[in-house]
Amino acid sequence: PKCLDNYKSFLNFYLSDLEKSILERFPGIEKIAISSDWKDGVLSLKIKQREIACLLCLEKELVPIIEGENSLLEPEETNFLSKSEECYYLDKNGIIFEQAPKTQGSFLNKILITEPKKRPLGSEVIAPEKLEKLNQAFVLSAKEESPISLNHLEMETENSQEVKLVTNEGFDIFYNLNDDFNEILKIISGMKEKQLKDSFRNLEYIDYRYPPKMYYKIR
Repeated sequence: PKCLDNYKSFLNFYLSDLEKSILERFPGIEKIAISSDWKDGVLSLKIKQREIACLLCLEKELVPIIEGENSLLEPEETNFLSKSEECYYLDKNGIIFEQAPKTQGSFLNKILITEPKKRPLGSEVIAPEKLEKLNQAFVLSAKEESPISLNHLEMETENSQEVKLVTNEGFDIFYNLNDDFNEILKIISGMKEKQLKDSFRNLEYIDYRYPPKMYYKIR
């Protein structure tokens, strides 16, 4: 805490100041229980760390690269780097608390926000109620009877209600977060077994943003 000279005595020591300072400096800590023993001069801290619920990835802004003199492009023309992502650990309360290492094939459920904007560590990016709904898509898609398996989930911003699911089968699913995802899977199962039995593997996308109608496109 600031002004350490004020804390030479237990009488001038405010536990709330210490708690606030630690939580601000270490966003990976969810809760702190602080107790002090004035007689023995002992200060005890019981810390609860945040647990990883999923991986939250944010798209970086595209960085322009001006081509050199030997380029075939005109001087005013530019080229852009391909989109890249920064990923963070997200807890069950929707708070990002640590940058995740850049590894391929992560076992964590991945949510991608395509808006290129920084979110500070320790801040709530997704409301817990909304995160629970998003997580339902992963849970239901992982069941044996599911017609799809989910690669990752995308939203334009954390406030978006429209969601894109990127499946491992090679097509996307668009839907509104307030819709019953279990019902969507039942409809897709019917499409896979009946309407699109022979062309299901050639799907480009399924759009269920305007129920009860469902639209789809075949490659």
